[in-house]
Amino acid sequence: YNNDDPFSTLYPKWKWRHFNQSIQYCDLSLAYRVSNVEQFRAQGAQNVDILRSWYLPNVHKKLDAHVLHDSTYSCDVIFVGHYEEDGRMEMLDALASHGISVKIFGPSGSTKKSGWKDAIARSKYLSKLSVSYLKGNDYVEALNATKIALCFLSKLNNDTYTRRCFEIPACGAALFSEWSADLDSLFDNGVNAVLFRSQEELVERVNYYLSHTEELSLLAQRGMAMVQSKGHDVYSRASWLVNKYSLLTEPGKINAAYS
Repeated sequence: YNNDDPFSTLYPKWKWRHFNQSIQYCDLSLAYRVSNVEQFRAQGAQNVDILRSWYLPNVHKKLDAHVLHDSTYSCDVIFVGHYEEDGRMEMLDALASHGISVKIFGPSGSTKKSGWKDAIARSKYLSKLSVSYLKGNDYVEALNATKIALCFLSKLNNDTYTRRCFEIPACGAALFSEWSADLDSLFDNGVNAVLFRSQEELVERVNYYLSHTEELSLLAQRGMAMVQSKGHDVYSRASWLVNKYSLLTEPGKINAAYS
């Protein structure tokens, strides 16, 4: 099981060579995204299924109002994640140009594939923003303190969804994500999440919901209800995996050499 895309052509060839060579010996290969299923099979996988990421109910949750009083993370829009040269900086800059308060958290190093330092320095409206890495309770507080939390899909990993698509609604924030057919099958666009296809649509949707606070609150509530009721938590994923493993270990299911 591997969260990144071991078949992405954007990684150097040596990056996943041992992982890919070992696939044929595994009794079960768990793909992170739909597009990887056939690629696993092409590498000789015996059994392939999709294991999506999840949220942790005891961690990713709605916090009491008193915890968020005067939170340093309060803002209109937040993005937590790494930097890629895929237009995400331009989208964040466009939001800030409309007077929307934006905060960014993630690796601040200067590498083009992960760090925000150089990108922020080139930004017209966010150049003075301080970017730091969030984890644990700070991450949860930040998602609780914002009105809208953004999700950008990694082009490096060919992502069609991410772990934050579940963590954000679980924390009670409104999820605004880049559109993908995969996410469109998980969420009801405009009902429990907003899936945008362009910078212009993102700016329009954010402006609309910030001026329609009751609708924004309802969107966030429905998002939380969806991830909770549809089993996107870690316990539901673990239960599915245990059942999957049990089926594989029935007599005759696994090659005797690995029993």
